[in-house]
Amino acid sequence: MPASRETYTRQIIRTLCNACQGPCPVPAITCPNCPEGISPESINAASRIRPSAINYCSITCRDADAGPHKKACETRNKNKRLERAADLLQAAFYTWREAAFNFSYSKIVRKIDKDGSFELQLYENSYDGEVTPFYPFPHGSVKTQQEKEALLAFDSATDVGDHLRYLIIKLLQGLIKKISTDVILVRRYLPRVRKCEPNEPFNRTHNVLSIIDTEGQKFCIDLAGARFGNRRTLAPLEAYDSMFGVVRTVDLPLLPPTTTDPDDTEAMPQFHMQETFKAAIDRWEKDKTRNIRQLLSGKQANFDVGKESLMAYIHDDLHQYVDDFRKAQIASSTPQKQFRLRSWGGNPTGLTHGGTEDSSGPETDDTTPAPTKSVAKTSSAAKSGKKKKGAAKTTADKEMEQAMVMDIMMEMLRGLPGMAN
Repeated sequence: MPASRETYTRQIIRTLCNACQGPCPVPAITCPNCPEGISPESINAASRIRPSAINYCSITCRDADAGPHKKACETRNKNKRLERAADLLQAAFYTWREAAFNFSYSKIVRKIDKDGSFELQLYENSYDGEVTPFYPFPHGSVKTQQEKEALLAFDSATDVGDHLRYLIIKLLQGLIKKISTDVILVRRYLPRVRKCEPNEPFNRTHNVLSIIDTEGQKFCIDLAGARFGNRRTLAPLEAYDSMFGVVRTVDLPLLPPTTTDPDDTEAMPQFHMQETFKAAIDRWEKDKTRNIRQLLSGKQANFDVGKESLMAYIHDDLHQYVDDFRKAQIASSTPQKQFRLRSWGGNPTGLTHGGTEDSSGPETDDTTPAPTKSVAKTSSAAKSGKKKKGAAKTTADKEMEQAMVMDIMMEMLRGLPGMAN
């Protein structure tokens, strides 16, 4: 009995009224508009982001604090929606990578240090014979969730902005002013996955999403950070750069799929995957009769249920596409035919957005933009790097230029102190 009274006393002391700073009853009276909001202190903390409530000792204090608390209330809810959006993007990224895993390994060796940290050493197959863009994920070679996430994130950071573009724009609409895919170099890292090949260094080139929210705060969304020990998806940009010693190089816009050429054996399956990914999200919204962004604002319990349901839709549709692809590949007689699964027309994502979003206005339920004109096919001239005289630059030309800029930046950065492999 005394222990119970002591616990009760500690709760009263720890919970102070947001208005008068006096002790609150247990349970306390809370702000009804941000019961699971995330404070600026929490979102800027080095530890895990935790939602919290704003407590009051009485209704009188709560009503008196309505005006002063209004701005903080909006910020807490905005932070909550950002954190949940990042959580959904992280889950979708791992779901995509598991379905579209693109490596084949002869063996994976687990190295465990005394402190419990791990490193997966990968021995990649030679890929003799016919090459496929999809390989089964080696579930039997990973023992923990952290190992699985590290392997899913390995060598896939450049896929983040392209593959998840539809979901990124859908979730962050109304929460951000600008978004870009930043190419960075990580100087302080703990490699979780390595290729065991001669002279194969750990690849410190990494891609993250950089955003500026409606209040002007800069954040980093790192979906593939598990490969070097980062498991926090959302972090303030300055804190993230300081934590990993980041050298930030080039920011790139989010680009839609750029080819509908069935002979492009690398891009075409990924193009189909993006179309399948978009269709799964749209089907979930139709079946659930709700907009996906409504998950960001409700109760945590409802968010958890909705997230699980959405990931199940994405998982099933992506795995079904990969299964169909493999069957068609086996049935085909030549490597060229195996990629001609179906023809596509129209914009593969239906997005009219550019790489930068200025969506600081109120949220709406209808976030699916109207379809636009068909995506231009990649021409043979563009493939060869040549362009007809007087012709306008194609998306492929622009991508080629961006790749050249990135290569030049990487060469320059290799000369910086601490950048040598």
